[in-house]
Amino acid sequence: MSETDKALAEYEQAQSIGQHSDAVFHEIAAIAWGANTLLLGFILEVPCDSPNQRLVIVAAIIGLLISVYVPFVLRLIKIGQPIAYAVCREIEKELQLAHKLNTKIYEKYPARWGQAAVWMITVFFVLSWGGVIWNASHCLSISGAGKQEMAGVVSSVQPLPASFGVSTIHLDVVNTGIQVLLLLGLVWYTVETRRIRKTSQKQFALGQDQVEATLRPCIALSTAARTGEDAILAVDGTDSTVVVRCPEGLVQIENIGVGPAINVRYEFRAINPENNLAHPTGYVAGVSVSGTFLIPVARALIVGHDFNCVFDYESVAHRKYRTKVTLRNLVITDLRFEALPGAKPA
Repeated sequence: MSETDKALAEYEQAQSIGQHSDAVFHEIAAIAWGANTLLLGFILEVPCDSPNQRLVIVAAIIGLLISVYVPFVLRLIKIGQPIAYAVCREIEKELQLAHKLNTKIYEKYPARWGQAAVWMITVFFVLSWGGVIWNASHCLSISGAGKQEMAGVVSSVQPLPASFGVSTIHLDVVNTGIQVLLLLGLVWYTVETRRIRKTSQKQFALGQDQVEATLRPCIALSTAARTGEDAILAVDGTDSTVVVRCPEGLVQIENIGVGPAINVRYEFRAINPENNLAHPTGYVAGVSVSGTFLIPVARALIVGHDFNCVFDYESVAHRKYRTKVTLRNLVITDLRFEALPGAKPA
C-alpha cells in the first residue's frame, strides 16, 4: 500500500470517528432528556400531602444525575472528535485535496452553538429538579410526614396552608410551564441536531468522493500513433492521430486511470448493422493501474469497419463507470468517460 493510500485510509477512519461521536451523543441526549421529561411529569402529579415525598427526593436526585451525565458525555466526546477532524484537515493539506471539505466546514461552521443548546437544557433540568427537591423537603417539614414515618405513626397529614402558595392550581401551572419550556428546548435542539446531521451526511458523501477521485479507474483502448500522412490527408474521413494497438493481432485495452478497475465488461458493436458483423463481448476480472490486457477480439474483425466500443467497469469501492470509444477502420475518433448515474459505493 502506498503512502497516499495509507493517508486516505487514515482520513476515512478519522472522519468516521468524528461522525460516530456525534451519533453516540445524540442517542444519549435523547434517552436522558426523554427520561427526565417523563419523570418530571409523573413527579409533579404527586400532591404535597402524600407520604411519598422522600421517594420524590430520591427520584429528583436520579434526575439530577441523568441531567449532569449529558454534558459530561459531551465533554468526553469533544476531546476525541476535534482530534479526529484535525487529522482530516492535516491530510487534506498534505495531499492537496481539491475540495478540502473538513477545512471549509471548520472555517464556516458556527462554533459551540450545539454545546450552548445542551447546556441551556441541562441548566433548566437541574433547576427543575432543584425546585422539586426544595418543594418535597418543604412538604415534609410542614406536614410532619417525615417524623410520622420514623415513629411508625400513621396519621392524617395536614394540607399546605394557603399562605404558602402551593396548591393544585399552582402545581398545574408550574407543570404546564415546565412542559412548554422543555418542548421549546427540545425543538431548538432537534433543529440543531438536524442541521448537524445534514452537515455530517454532506461531509461524509464529499469525503467519499474525494477518496474515490484518488482511486478512479479509466479503461480505454491502447493507442499507437497513426501515420502522419493518413492523419494529414484525413483518410477514412478523420484526422485523428491515433489508432488502436493490436499486438499479436488482438485488441489491447489498458487502464489509464489512477485506481484499479474490476469487473470489466466490453462490447464491440458495428455502427452499420447492415454489415452483419459479429459484436464480440467479454469479461475481464481486473486491470491494475497502468496495466494492459489483450482481449480476444481479433484485429482482422474490426479492420476496415466502424465500431462503437463500450466498456463497463467498477472501482475498488464498487462505483460504476463507462467508457465509450468510436473506431473507424482502427482509427480512434471519439473517447468518452462517464460515471454511471446512481452508482453508490458498496
